[in-house]
Amino acid sequence: MKKLFTLIVVFAMTLSLAACGGPAEPPQSSAGSKPPAGSGASSSGQSTPGTFYAREHRAEILAGIDEVIASLNAGSISYDEAISKIQETIPKPESSPDYPNRDITVVIGWGEGGSSDKYPRNIGVDAAKILGVNLVYLNMAGSNGDLAVAYTLESDPDGYTICGINGSQPTTQIFYEHDYVFTEDMAFITANQSYAEGLFVKAGSGLETWEDVVAYAQEHGNINIATVGETNDDGLVVWALQDFFKMKMTNIGYTKAGERTTALMGGHVELLADSVGNVMQLVESGDVIPVLYYGDIHYDFAPDVPSFSDYGLEMSLYRYRGFGGPKDLADDICEYLYQVFYAAQWLPNYQEFEATEFLNYSQPFTLAPEELKEFVQSFYEEGLDMYNKYYKNK
Repeated sequence: MKKLFTLIVVFAMTLSLAACGGPAEPPQSSAGSKPPAGSGASSSGQSTPGTFYAREHRAEILAGIDEVIASLNAGSISYDEAISKIQETIPKPESSPDYPNRDITVVIGWGEGGSSDKYPRNIGVDAAKILGVNLVYLNMAGSNGDLAVAYTLESDPDGYTICGINGSQPTTQIFYEHDYVFTEDMAFITANQSYAEGLFVKAGSGLETWEDVVAYAQEHGNINIATVGETNDDGLVVWALQDFFKMKMTNIGYTKAGERTTALMGGHVELLADSVGNVMQLVESGDVIPVLYYGDIHYDFAPDVPSFSDYGLEMSLYRYRGFGGPKDLADDICEYLYQVFYAAQWLPNYQEFEATEFLNYSQPFTLAPEELKEFVQSFYEEGLDMYNKYYKNK
C-alpha cells in the first residue's frame, strides 16, 4: 500500500570547502558509453523543442571545453587560464544574460559526508569558479531526498535554487504518494555520476563466483542479501536480479555501510550489495570477494569478475547523481548549468575525487537535460514494473 508523506522541512545550512587535484582527459566531445549514452547531444541528433543557440551548438561548445581541458592537462595553460577560457566558451542564457549575479543555493537531500553530499560539493569546486559565484550548500536530510525536492519545487524558478537528485526520488515516487510527480515536476539539469556498485561474498563462505550464488539460492530456495533497504533503488535491483536469474532473494536493509559489511562478515547474510569504494579495503585484504558488478563495468583489480551485461541483463535501475531545479526553470538556464557542470566534471579536481571513490570506472556518464529526463522516466517505469510484480500486493 502506498502511504501519503507529510513533509516536515527541517534543515541546516552549510558552506562548501573542498579541494583536490590531478589531470584527466575528457571524452572527445562525445558520447558516454553508459546507458543511456550521455553524449551531450540527444540520441536523435536533434535539438528539443524551444531551441536556442547554446543547445543548437552544444556539440561545438562541448568540443571547445574539451580542448581547453586537454590544454590544461598537457600543461600548456594554467588552471586560471582554463577557467577563463571555459567561461568564454559557454554562452550565457539568452533569457538571463547576467545569470548568475548572486550565490546559488544547492539543496542536498541527505546528511553531510555521504556519497550524495560529496558529489555536489566536489563537482561544485570548479563549477563555482566557472559560474563566478558561490555555491551555498543546504543539507536538508529526510525522506530519501524528498524534503529537498519539495523545497526546491517551491522555490522561484530563477536558477538560484537547485538540488541534488539521485535514484532515491523516482523510487519513492513508486512506493509513496506525493504532492508532486518527480518525473514531471522537476526541471532536469544534468547527471555526472553513475553507478559503481557490485555484489560481494565473504571469503571462505563456500561462495566464490556469481554462478555459486545462483546455485546456492536455487538449491536452498533463497539467499539473504544486505542492502540499503527494500523500498529504494537497491530493492528494485534485487527484484530485477530475482526476475532475471529465477531465484529468490531476501532483502535485509541496513542504513549504514558498516552495518551491511558487518552483516556479511558475521554470517547474517550470504551476499552484500554495496558501492565498490565502501568495501575496497576488504576486497584488497582478501576478506571479501566481488562476484558481480552492475551495468557493463569491469574493474582493473578484478578483470575476470562479470557484470550484468555479461549475462545479458540490461536495465535503467542504476544509481546516478545529478542536479534538478523547479519545474518552470528556463531551458536555457538548464542548458547553461549542464555545460558548466560538464566542464567541472572533467577538470582535475573532480576527476581526482572520482578516482578516490572508484567512480571513474563508471565514466563517461554525462547526461544533458533531455537525456536525464528520459533516463529518469525509464528508471521509474522499470522500477514500477518490479514494484507491481514483487511488492504491490504484500
